[in-house]
Amino acid sequence: MLKNPGRFVAVGGLGNVFVFLGKIFVCALTTFIGYLIVTKTPSIADKIYSAFIPALLIAIIAYCVGYLFMSVYGMAVDAILHCFLLDEELGK
Repeated sequence: MLKNPGRFVAVGGLGNVFVFLGKIFVCALTTFIGYLIVTKTPSIADKIYSAFIPALLIAIIAYCVGYLFMSVYGMAVDAILHCFLLDEELGK
């Protein structure tokens, strides 16, 4: 790590951007699909007054799931970088 600080900063920053975009994408797409299901399914739409609360609950759960999946992705990116740099240093 100490021999390649620039690479770690670059990959860490780029990895954080992808993790953030992944969380937002998972949350937004899941919330949109959940909102469509809640509003377009007649058996559900007739029983609710507003679709805001179910959509908010869906968004919270989707963010938690997206956070869990993307944290695994971020850890994998870091591990791959460590393995690559070690292989580069030992293999030359």
